[in-house]
Amino acid sequence: MLLKLFPNAKFIYIARNPYFIYSSNISHFSSTFETLSFQRISKEELSANVLASYKKIIIDHYEQQKQLIPEGNLLEIRFEDFVAHPLQQAEAIYERLNLPGWEQAQAAMHAYVEESRSYKSRTYPTFSSETIDLVNRHWGLAIERGGYTRL
Repeated sequence: MLLKLFPNAKFIYIARNPYFIYSSNISHFSSTFETLSFQRISKEELSANVLASYKKIIIDHYEQQKQLIPEGNLLEIRFEDFVAHPLQQAEAIYERLNLPGWEQAQAAMHAYVEESRSYKSRTYPTFSSETIDLVNRHWGLAIERGGYTRL
């Protein structure tokens, strides 16, 4: 649909480690449902929903439809690389997608990165064996395509 509306659009796909995606989604939806829902959802049902939606959106739809994007208009990067080297990754995005304006944007991006240095993202020190098994079984393709290592 986006390509029909904007045939020359540029796309940036940011992949993230599937183990973190699963854990983050479970945490997010658990707290959201607890606060905002009128009924309870079991941990098993929540897990099944998270696993199915990511598979449908990313593994099935994105992987099939990205072939429709004209060559040179899609850049795939890893979230971890962007967080580790935001300015270098931003410059690479401008360069690889042939976007104008890096020289003008660079100073503002540098200032934002410096301002954001104290931000600490949520950490997941270890993954349960259940999480590892579920992610490996259901999202193995995303692990491989993202260049991640199976746990």
